[in-house]
Amino acid sequence: MFDHVINMRGESRLSLFTGLPVIGSSEYAYGVSNRLTVGILGGFTPFEEAIGLRVRTVLYQSKESFRVYYCTPIIFYPQTQKPDPDPWFITRPNINFEWVKRSNFRYKIGGSIIASASAHDLWGNASESQHSPGLWSAVHAGVSLPVGANISFQTELSYVTKGFQTIDTFFGGPPFILITGISYTF
Repeated sequence: MFDHVINMRGESRLSLFTGLPVIGSSEYAYGVSNRLTVGILGGFTPFEEAIGLRVRTVLYQSKESFRVYYCTPIIFYPQTQKPDPDPWFITRPNINFEWVKRSNFRYKIGGSIIASASAHDLWGNASESQHSPGLWSAVHAGVSLPVGANISFQTELSYVTKGFQTIDTFFGGPPFILITGISYTF
């Protein structure tokens, strides 16, 4: 059965994404078990490059048509000149409620916490940090569908808030995260 999130044990997936604020990213993901997938990713924004790790696992699945899964990317932005001269991290643990139709069309809703901090904040002298630590929340919705035997298309839109307060910007842009991508499973 098509699945753009969790690989079967021993199965690999290569994904390419674009959106806001990420201009381009790619991920290689491997199925550690039928309920756990680990990925290595890289990407870039208009100002910075990033590398990271993403873990996804099924928390609950009562039947083929519904499941709850957890996903958390941990992304590292090395030191750059603009807009953040410090190396910094961002993570976004999220919970997803996903439904599957017979055609393998999938749709989901979920929520997440987004946290960022500089390497100085985490392991060094916080007074040297030029990156302000941050904590946000987000709600999101997404869809995915197979477009071939081993190829899938997916998109997700997230609305970012500060607690339950509306914000005007998120890292210099609108308070949205939009990701659209295509994946090949092998």
